[in-house]
Amino acid sequence: LEIAGVARDHVITHLDRQNPREVLQPLLNGPDVPGQGVSMAGVFVDPTPESSFSSAAASALTGALDGRPSCLVRPMHTFTDEGYLVLSPLTEGMPYAPGMQMQLHCFSPSHALGDLRSRAETDMALHDGKPPDAAIIVACGARGVQLYGEEGMESSVLREVWGKDVPTVGFFAGGEFGPVGLKSYLHGYTTSCLMIRF
Repeated sequence: LEIAGVARDHVITHLDRQNPREVLQPLLNGPDVPGQGVSMAGVFVDPTPESSFSSAAASALTGALDGRPSCLVRPMHTFTDEGYLVLSPLTEGMPYAPGMQMQLHCFSPSHALGDLRSRAETDMALHDGKPPDAAIIVACGARGVQLYGEEGMESSVLREVWGKDVPTVGFFAGGEFGPVGLKSYLHGYTTSCLMIRF
């Protein structure tokens, strides 16, 4: 979906040149919605085309991203009376703008654990199956018991993927720094992992 109109910093007036409510309601209530969860907006923020890299660098970048687009995910709060979409602000110094691309994401326990597992498996594959020697993990305060209903779910997934206990330190936060494409941004509803190898 292309953002085609913006009023204020985080109110989208047009998606694909149409009213956002008219575009999104059929998608949000349709049969293809993947399970239970909270719908979020994923906004593509790294405009660097892969064609500007050597083929080896582009291949490594694609592998590191697990073949997925790189987005900042933000909550979709409501529709205004006019049908405009109200999102959480994107990031300081970068308002939503016409031409930005958006896709829908589903925030749920199964999707969160599946994505974490996929990213950890990709990291292991990029390092010849070697787990990190240590890790620093910063998780959103909306994850943990609030999301999963019990403690230790994400650390259990990481331990399973790594095949052993890895010395780890971490904390919950109200915003997590991590990359999107080749830049770092302030995220929300995510877990950022710094894998340390000696």
